[in-house]
Amino acid sequence: MKKGMIVEHKKRYSIVMDKNGVFHKVRPIKEKQVGMEALYQPKGRVKGSNLSVIRDVKWKIASMVVICLLFISPIYIWLTEEEAYAVINIDINPSLNIMIDDNYRVLDVKAINEDAETLLKNIELKNQTITSFTDEIIERTRMEFGTARDRPVLFAVSYFYDHHEEDLFEAKLNQHYQQKGYPVAIYEVPEELRIQAEKDQISMNRLTAESIDHSKKAEVTKQLSSEKKKSTSSLDEEEIELIQNYYNKNEEEETSINQMEQKESANNEGKNVTRTQENALVIPQSGKSNR
Repeated sequence: MKKGMIVEHKKRYSIVMDKNGVFHKVRPIKEKQVGMEALYQPKGRVKGSNLSVIRDVKWKIASMVVICLLFISPIYIWLTEEEAYAVINIDINPSLNIMIDDNYRVLDVKAINEDAETLLKNIELKNQTITSFTDEIIERTRMEFGTARDRPVLFAVSYFYDHHEEDLFEAKLNQHYQQKGYPVAIYEVPEELRIQAEKDQISMNRLTAESIDHSKKAEVTKQLSSEKKKSTSSLDEEEIELIQNYYNKNEEEETSINQMEQKESANNEGKNVTRTQENALVIPQSGKSNR
């Protein structure tokens, strides 16, 4: 199976473009929209499909659409299946997505919020593994944002393909942070949740938390611990609690900050009113009165 981006749907087939700009005619993939990534079985390229030799006007238009989509699509769509292994969403505020290969080396990082953008400006990605990179992220977060050491760290893992070592990877990651004494929730999410998170422009961890809030815990656990009817990693009760506590604490902190800002604003308004009243009581002397 190969991976590419859907360019066009026909009645009897779909057209997919691979990472080299070659178009392929494949079986209909109607469940995916144009511009989305998809797996396909190669059956030979479309005649005249290479971007460098396109002559047909129709394909010129299609190629222009594809180029435009490059600017709005996640970069990992264009990496080969041999390179991209998984995307890991880490939430500790900052929130970011980390793409790794099957040797757990960092390939790319995408900031999800402003804190992450600030943090990434001074971090070198070259030769980083997932553990070395996340270690640095966590330590810098504690130093620059004053994050408490007992603050939960959330890891949502989304695999690109069926691998046989998912449990091993998550177990290694979990063991690494347990040894460091960090409270972590490391769990797998299905591709559908990752795609939905991208569409909603939120983190996979937040979308998971919202799913927990709107579903029974048992149903969420079952949903996130199975993909394509095959059991993978599990989201246990302790991890569910960590996820809920993380976002509940965030909401409490935001509420507290808003209340402090409102109180400060009210105090300032009160001071302004007092000054106005005091000024109104001062009667200017215009000189002696004539009687």
